Parts: sequence; C-alpha cells; structure tokens
Amino acid sequence: MAIIDMGSNSVKMVCYSAHRTGTYRPYHRESFRVRLDEYNDGVIREPLINRLIDVLLLFRNIATHEDVDKILPVATSALRSAHNQKSVLSRIYDKTGFKVNVLSGNSEALYSYAGAADHLNIPSCMFFDLGGGSIELVSSRNHTIIKALSVPLGALVLTRKFAGKDDFNNETIHNLRQYVRENLPSTNSMGLLGNDASLVGVGGALRTVAKYVQAHVGYPLKKLHNYSMSASSINAAASDILSKDVSDLAGIYEIGRGRADIIKAGIVTISEILSKYNFEKVHVCSTGLREGVL
Repeated sequence: MAIIDMGSNSVKMVCYSAHRTGTYRPYHRESFRVRLDEYNDGVIREPLINRLIDVLLLFRNIATHEDVDKILPVATSALRSAHNQKSVLSRIYDKTGFKVNVLSGNSEALYSYAGAADHLNIPSCMFFDLGGGSIELVSSRNHTIIKALSVPLGALVLTRKFAGKDDFNNETIHNLRQYVRENLPSTNSMGLLGNDASLVGVGGALRTVAKYVQAHVGYPLKKLHNYSMSASSINAAASDILSKDVSDLAGIYEIGRGRADIIKAGIVTISEILSKYNFEKVHVCSTGLREGVL
C-alpha cells in the first residue's frame, strides 16, 4: 500500500508493507517540493497543477515498480482551501486516475494524531502537526480526545503573510509572534489537560528544528522519533535562525534550500506553542498523517 500526501509545501509518498495484524513497515519514500499554496488569492495556478500532475504520475510509476497494490491519495490545506479545487481534482483524475480524498481540517487533525499516538505512549497530551498551510491541534486525556481542530497558521502561509518575497526583519518577526499568539486557541478551549500532559509535535518544520538543535548540542544519534527539545533550546535556536539571512540558512545542512525561506515562521510558531500552553519541552514524533490514514 502507498499513501500520497499532497501538502501545501511538498507532495510525499510512502510505500508500506502492511500486515493483517495491523502492523506495517515503510520501505520506500519520495518527496517533492511543489508549493501548492504559493499564491495569495486561493487559486492554484496552471504551472503548479502541471507540476503536481507530473509528480503524481512519477509516484504512480514508482508504486507500480514497487508492486504496490493500492494507492491512497489525500490532500490537505492547499487543496482544501483552493477556490479551483474541483477543477484541479478533475484534472488529476483525468491524467492519473487518482480520486483524491481532500481531508477536512478536523479529519486531518485526527488522522495525524492517530498516526502519532500509535507510536508514542503518551496518554495525555497537546498534539500539533505544523505544516505549510495550517496547524492541526489535538488535546487528549487518558487516550481520549478532548478537542481537535485546524488553524491556518502554517509556515508557508505565515511567511507569505508577514515577509512576502522579502526576508523577515525585527518588525515583521514581532508582528508574526503577536499574530500566532493571538490566533492559537486558548488553553481553556483546548480543554484542561492536567500537569502530567506532554507536548507532542510532527511536521517538517519541527523535524528541521530538531535536526538543527541536535547538531548544535552534539546529539550523538541520527534519530528524531521521541527526541525531546526543551523550550530554552528551541528559543536559543530561534535567536540564531532569526538572525541569519535566507541565503545563509540555505547553506546549513539541517535546513537546506527547501525550508530556508519558511523555517523562521516555523520556529516562531513552535516557540509560541510552548509559551502559550506553558510547556517546558516538546517530543518529536516521526509518524503522523500518512500512518494515521493507513
């Protein structure tokens, strides 16, 4: 089985060998940056549609080569909010034969949480999935979901809103922080979690920050799953990242060209989540939406 995840920043495919016992093993991964949410007016332009279809055709060929018997394509924020969603989906079906399941914000949150919860034994938590177009939030108590929602605070959307085609400066960073803080749901609206609750996160921005922190603290393992980062280490990384130009960030191995322009919005959002919900650290999970869809 293969899961194709069409996000705002990138399109990914993971092939799994699934078993009737409910277990599975990923054995092939592909990812291409497409940036479906590139424009402000909510319309996915022709060049991006063509690029998306080219990537999907490539994924279909790879899946055939890997003897995949079933492909499940899902789409999230970019297609969910696109004004020309129906025409894009029609084009995709005509060219690839894929019937894409466009997830609601609530469904995306629940799938992401399910994919993470299966791999981390944390009964009570605040969970977030920070993507390019939105952030999904789920609160749970003793493995019971209290609240699940999606908020348009993705790293790509925030970068476009506050920096545009330029880099961030002190003023736009200040405005970004204030905007994220004001638009994250209140603690009360997410439910009372208790002192034993943990913060768990997934998503490309969080993984990038984790790699950056690991490199700077000399972490000996190349492992992200269940790696925990303190608020102080994230804030220190934020100060360092926010002081650098995009061109400098692109040259840093842990960040690279693919995330150099949006990592500032990403790390500010992560920092504000820790601050607003009063957590001292965050646990990184390497599984999420795609595993939840399985």
